[in-house]
Amino acid sequence: MKRPNSLPVYFVCALVLFLPFSSWLVSYFGNTNLSLGRDVLIFLILFSSLITKRFQFNKTATVYLALAFIIWAVATFFWREASVEQWLRGMRFDLGPIVFFLSLANLRLKKGELRSIIVSVILSFIVISIFAILEILNVPVPLTSSHSGSGSLTRLFYIEGDNWRRIQAILAGPNALGLFLLVSAAYIAGAFRAVNKNLKYLMIIVVPLVVFTYSRSALLGLLLVLFILFYRFIDRKFGRLNAVFVIVLLFVALGFFVQYLRITPKYEDLITHKASSSLRVEQYERIWETRADFEIKGRGAGAAGPSSQNRIDGGPNVWTENVYLDIFETYGIVGLVLYLAILILLVVNNWRIRNDYNRTALLALAGFSFTGIFINYYTGQVGIYLFWLALALTLQDNLSNEKNTN
Repeated sequence: MKRPNSLPVYFVCALVLFLPFSSWLVSYFGNTNLSLGRDVLIFLILFSSLITKRFQFNKTATVYLALAFIIWAVATFFWREASVEQWLRGMRFDLGPIVFFLSLANLRLKKGELRSIIVSVILSFIVISIFAILEILNVPVPLTSSHSGSGSLTRLFYIEGDNWRRIQAILAGPNALGLFLLVSAAYIAGAFRAVNKNLKYLMIIVVPLVVFTYSRSALLGLLLVLFILFYRFIDRKFGRLNAVFVIVLLFVALGFFVQYLRITPKYEDLITHKASSSLRVEQYERIWETRADFEIKGRGAGAAGPSSQNRIDGGPNVWTENVYLDIFETYGIVGLVLYLAILILLVVNNWRIRNDYNRTALLALAGFSFTGIFINYYTGQVGIYLFWLALALTLQDNLSNEKNTN
């Protein structure tokens, strides 16, 4: 029997290994075109799956909804508020991970190929963790050079009003690192087990690193993931009633601890981040007051969300740091409903099946869906691609079933 061409899988692994270095390469060499390597690899994944006959359309409602969301986003070109160049930038920023998701969801993978992809995720995690630990130990890692220009990486991340230094490793910032570590926790608790069960102990590295990012959103998402894992452990050992009782006690204890930090002047900034919180409130008020301008169709790609930072056309930055509000403002109620439908359907589908990949997807969905209330998780481009990768891999079962049926 002829061995299937693994070229698409090589490109997937290359993308996973490239993403952690993307921001650093742009910063160090001062060439923003280097970030296009991500887009080239996504195109190569899709193109190579077609020419090697590895593409098989995955006839699931999730895939249809993702396609509908992309079509709606493309349609915003006709009522966009941003320039053509800025609109394209927004499309690249918002839809890149979802196109990647669709490419993987329709790519037939063998068991060994799934393992290879997860190994590449493990290597990415190890690399970023090493850089993060070096930063904590104050070992200098060059983030810039004489070629660096505007937009280069900086080490000057502190909590406003205090001297709490936030780590970023070689990623775009502390929030980007926190989101990467959050999705890594989901992989450690799930897919990493498919390679080696002892890899679960890598969770010991994740928790302190997230703490040192001082990213409240990532820490909240990670705590939710840990609570879910702990609940399942107590449920298996001592029963559901005891598990619920323990989790409630932990939530109450955590609430008192957070309140103690908030009212203690020395630690208040850890909770409030001062200006950051007040700016969020201002943006929520702006969304409510101007909703009539975009509530149905949205402002169009590139006009809101993280891609509106440093706009090419010089327009305003309207970034709420809430992924759902940003999608609402960018693509209107239609786009938001489609996006939420994708996430909800993925939760329902993954709840039925219990294996390492579905476990990863459920934990990632829980962590990122909750975190998205407090930050737009498309900020962390490494984390968001690994997030959609985890979701795509769970649809492989459907392709296998289709193949067996046919």
